[in-house]
Amino acid sequence: MTQATPTISSGESGSGYRTKDNDGKKAILNHHKGSTAPSYAEAGMIWLDDAATPWLLKFYDGADWIIMAAVNATSNWYQAYFGGSAPLTLNYAADTGAANAYAVAPNPPISAYVTGQRVYLKPANALTGAATLAVSGLSTKAIKLANGSDPSSGAMLTGGIYCLIYDGTNFVLTNPTTSSTLLLARGTTVASASTVDLGAADSDYVEISGTATITSLGTTATRNHIWVKFQDILTLTHNATSLILPTGANITTAAGDAAEFVRITAGNWQCVGYQRANGQSLVPTIGGLGIGQTWTNVTGSRSLSTTYTNSTGLPIFVAFTGVYVDGYTSTFLIDGMVVSREQTSFSFDTARFFMIVPNGSTYQITSTKAMDTWWELR
Repeated sequence: MTQATPTISSGESGSGYRTKDNDGKKAILNHHKGSTAPSYAEAGMIWLDDAATPWLLKFYDGADWIIMAAVNATSNWYQAYFGGSAPLTLNYAADTGAANAYAVAPNPPISAYVTGQRVYLKPANALTGAATLAVSGLSTKAIKLANGSDPSSGAMLTGGIYCLIYDGTNFVLTNPTTSSTLLLARGTTVASASTVDLGAADSDYVEISGTATITSLGTTATRNHIWVKFQDILTLTHNATSLILPTGANITTAAGDAAEFVRITAGNWQCVGYQRANGQSLVPTIGGLGIGQTWTNVTGSRSLSTTYTNSTGLPIFVAFTGVYVDGYTSTFLIDGMVVSREQTSFSFDTARFFMIVPNGSTYQITSTKAMDTWWELR
């Protein structure tokens, strides 16, 4: 302790005067260092309080001692105070924790968490799910996004610098990695079910497997915009509120179909885009016969009395000619119904059919005589 009263009495001896004068000068030089406040404090005085570690450099305003800074003589650091308290932005320190369990030890350390504290973190391991952060050996605190949800996989990558702010309960990650590469990287495949919680997916692009009918896309709000690719055939059930589909009706998917969904509110989702793997529209083109179709000679791949199915997505036109013979009976069936019949006993006559077959319908030609040509506009 090097504190000394600034007053020297007039009757002081020479040696006593010198001692008190030297003590006073020493007190000024070391800012009146001591574990208790100087009894002779005056406004404008600076006092170095060494009652604990770190030491505190204080300023007297005539009524109170205001902390200006902290000094650690052992660790050799100095930390300025702002507004009478330690700064909320902690010095950068390397992460020494594990994946999803981060730990930093800034210098100077903190003795308690304070709402508003900011930590700058360079992860040693990429974040892959729910994560925590511990500072200066204190208890771990959960890392959350601003909406209170857990960060998604890849929200913190090695090599990045991230700012986390303590909100009194958790550390809020203010600058998660959200590059388009990360967002559109394929996530974990989701199994189909009555409710598929798309908002909880680990990427903005996932694939759905299985054949279970889907009636809901869940309520998790972590993701509000997501792209989906279907691996199998299943049914998406239209709901005018919770699962709005483009056609206003159920959709039967095919392997390779892709869809884009947005979450409107809570558990209400809308499909804003749907692309079939075969390139066809969800709703067949009205009056599409001949549009984008070509005449194809299918004589070599067709046989009489064999049932075929029009699965082109559009109506097709069939042109059939039999060989010239003496008498024949021929029929054209669509969906098992005879829609045309020809029968003759004349010589050198032939059967001819020119028929439209709707999309999805079956068709068949029977004849007592051989086939000559079979063409289809498809």
